[in-house]
Amino acid sequence: MVIIIFIPRFFSVDETDRMVFYQSYHSHLEAKLYAFLNMVTISFYLILMCLELKKYKLILLENYSDKRYFNYRWLNQLTVLLVLLFIFSFFRTAIIYFGNREEILNIRIFHTIYLVLFMSWLILKSLYSPEIFRAVDTKHKLVKNLYLNNSQNINLNQVSDQKEIQEKIVRLRQHIEINQSFLNSTLSIKELANSVGMETQELSILINRYIGKHFFDFINEYRIEMAIKILEDPNRRSSHVLEILYEVGFNSKSSFHRAFRKYTRKTPKDYRAKF
Repeated sequence: MVIIIFIPRFFSVDETDRMVFYQSYHSHLEAKLYAFLNMVTISFYLILMCLELKKYKLILLENYSDKRYFNYRWLNQLTVLLVLLFIFSFFRTAIIYFGNREEILNIRIFHTIYLVLFMSWLILKSLYSPEIFRAVDTKHKLVKNLYLNNSQNINLNQVSDQKEIQEKIVRLRQHIEINQSFLNSTLSIKELANSVGMETQELSILINRYIGKHFFDFINEYRIEMAIKILEDPNRRSSHVLEILYEVGFNSKSSFHRAFRKYTRKTPKDYRAKF
């Protein structure tokens, strides 16, 4: 589109006219239209990024027991920084076309400083936190899409007998309680499916649709129940909360406190004190 816009007065003219055009570049309609198309295109991609990130968070919740272990938070931060970068670019472009020379110089300085800081953050993130680039299985799909897609060979889609579904749920819960799978802080739905002897997609539908919980919340319930038993145990009064959270399968104090408050409406310390 941009090439077509510039053909009449830039690409199809001789070198002299081209230089004249370039010297007064920002005053031409073509240049303003080009800048406008840039802003629209970038805005479009940023919106798509936000929508994809929202979908990605759901995929993590449906398939992994610890979303902190993967790169959602990092991607969220990256998206926010890119939005801020776009805002800087927008003001820079607006000032170039409608501001004075001093304002242009100031915004370029701020824009350059921000770019340097952004690149530094990007490099430091990759150096100090290489685990954020850990791959998440790209074959994962949202449960609602799996359930509605009749082309998928999923056993539960063909089950009309609720009794069979309940038997599968009982079997799943018994397996988790006996083997204490939830103690694995990085447990994924694929790993659990392999140990139970189910297809990953079948187990995903069973938990997310028929039990009615995300896999993330489903596993955390078992962890919190075990933490509650430890906090209520008189013989474990001396156990520190940090020790307990690692023992029950969490690997972060913040995620443990968040989950504990969600299920008990209290902090672990308050719960122990009241008990």
